[in-house]
Amino acid sequence: MDEADRVLSAARDLRSSRSIRLSVHSSLAMRWLLPRLPAAAASGLDLSIDVREELVDFVAGEADAGLRFGVGPYPGLHSTRLAGCMIQPVVGAAHPAARRPTVDPLKDETLTLLSDSGAEKFRTGTTWRDYRQLRGVPEVSDHSVRSFDRADLMLQAAIAGLGVGLGRSLLIEDDIGRGLLVPVGAAVRVKAAYWLVTKPDLAANSGIRSLEKWLKEQIRLTLGQRT
Repeated sequence: MDEADRVLSAARDLRSSRSIRLSVHSSLAMRWLLPRLPAAAASGLDLSIDVREELVDFVAGEADAGLRFGVGPYPGLHSTRLAGCMIQPVVGAAHPAARRPTVDPLKDETLTLLSDSGAEKFRTGTTWRDYRQLRGVPEVSDHSVRSFDRADLMLQAAIAGLGVGLGRSLLIEDDIGRGLLVPVGAAVRVKAAYWLVTKPDLAANSGIRSLEKWLKEQIRLTLGQRT
């Protein structure tokens, strides 16, 4: 009975703990989350970040929660929509297109488009093809395209001046604020959104609730940089 009491007490302590293993895709981790970890620690959150492209097994305990980007929701998991998403073409500050505020990257065939193959693989609706369809612009076959495995690599290539990257909310605001990236062309809203997912039995955990509140506040502050 004493051992059972200790186990139950440990389980209660775990459910109320603010220490969380958070799974995040690499692009979101590198371009947005990691620079904000000191703020998370200052707010009392103890986050352990697991960066990977593939999905984690929550049942097997590989992570306590995940920060995901997609149409959602996620069957079998407790899903909280954190924010919607816009996609916005961007170029590095030294790129010639940065000095042409009226340039439309879909219509200027002299521009090289930088693509993220992960958007194709995971069908997030954030490819150049999706962008054309949302804007109602016909396909142009003469555009030069360079492809990268991940969105963070594609955006770094844009900063380096290799072409026009198709950025999305949260991944570009910091670099725009620093003057490293410049928006060109129109921004459009997509169906995909940012979600916090966890097992249903962890949804009421005080740490998960605190993480959700903190993420929403950080997203609000980030998106407010461009307003």
